[in-house]
Amino acid sequence: MGEGGALRMILAQIGLEYDAKEFKEASEHIHSLKAAFLGVGIVIGAVKAALIGATMEAVESANAARLQAMRIGVTTEQYQELSAAAQIAEVDQGSLSQAMVKLSKNAYEASTKGGAAAQSFNHLGIALHDAHGQLKAPNVLLGEVSDKLKGVKNATERTALTMEIFGRGGAAIAPLLAEGSASIGEMMDAAH
Repeated sequence: MGEGGALRMILAQIGLEYDAKEFKEASEHIHSLKAAFLGVGIVIGAVKAALIGATMEAVESANAARLQAMRIGVTTEQYQELSAAAQIAEVDQGSLSQAMVKLSKNAYEASTKGGAAAQSFNHLGIALHDAHGQLKAPNVLLGEVSDKLKGVKNATERTALTMEIFGRGGAAIAPLLAEGSASIGEMMDAAH
C-alpha cells in the first residue's frame, strides 16, 4: 500500500473527511518535493566529492613541494618561489632540483676538499661561507653564482663554470641564471 493509501485509511478510521482531488494534488506535490530533494542531495554529493578531490590534490601538491624543498636544502616557500621562477624561465622542475642538489654538493665539497668546483667558485669570486662561518644556503649561492656568471662574457667559459658548479643540470637551468639574481627575484615575486 502506498503512502497516500495508508494516510487515507488513517483519516477514514478517525472519521475525518477529505477532498480526494486535493488529497491527490497534495500527494503529487509531496512526490515532486521528494524528487527535488533527491536531486539536491545528488548535487551536494557531487560538490562534496569535487571539494574532497581538490583538497586532496592541494595536500599532495603541498607535500610534494615540501619534500622537494627538503631534497634541495631550502624552505618550502623558497622552493615554490624558485619553482615558479624556473617555470617562467621554461626550466623544468627536475632540472632545477638536480642542479640545486649538485650546487649544494659542490659547495660543500669545495669548502671541505677544494677541487675543481672550489676553483670555479674562487674564479667567480664567491665566498662559500657567510659572516658566521656557515656554508651559505643553496638559494643564496644560486643568486650569487647567477650574478657572477652574468658578468662572464666568454660563452665557453660561462658554460664550463656553470657545468662545474651545477653539474649536467647547469646547462638546463641556464635560462634561469642568464639575467642574474635580480631577474630570478622578479620571477620569484611574480609567483605571489
